[in-house]
Amino acid sequence: MCDYQHREQAMVTVRPGVWCDPCLVPLVRALYENGFPTVSSCCGHGKAHPAVALADGRWVVIVPTSTFQVMDLRIDSEEKR
Repeated sequence: MCDYQHREQAMVTVRPGVWCDPCLVPLVRALYENGFPTVSSCCGHGKAHPAVALADGRWVVIVPTSTFQVMDLRIDSEEKR
């Protein structure tokens, strides 16, 4: 999460027409450079989970492991899908 009093002044241009919170710049750039253009993002500012909206309509949401436990989701690399 970013810790900036003046969020608009802290925004970073990751490419023409695309700005994001400084703490999400590495993620937004990595997504774009790997074929996943983004249309919006927000670090949550301590009130919500950070999220990035992809151009194809999907979302990348960053949640702590404890949230998986509350949702009863399994994190198991050997579990067959």
